Amino acid sequence: MTSNRPYLLAWRKKLNWTQSRLANELRTDHTTIGRYEKGQLRVDDATFARIAEVYGITPAELAAPPEEAERAREMHRIMTAIRDLDEGALRALADMAERLPKARKA
Repeated sequence: MTSNRPYLLAWRKKLNWTQSRLANELRTDHTTIGRYEKGQLRVDDATFARIAEVYGITPAELAAPPEEAERAREMHRIMTAIRDLDEGALRALADMAERLPKARKA
């Protein structure tokens, strides 16, 4: 089985956390954390969100490599903002987004 969350180990190392420290926060044991990181055990969405919360980052950041954290955080902000848009506003936003690459080239 491969990991459904490939950056768990990278984030833990970046933040200088031990498996035991994370396990204590999640009320589990370090072997479970190791199994998550090795892809031997799938991380459910609630646990994934809890890990992100414990680390003080968004789930979107945790789903990306640590070096892309800022981009992931901005993507999360965008997705959160558009959830409540009505159809007209969503269409207008999509139209604007399609024009952005063209504007950059000019």
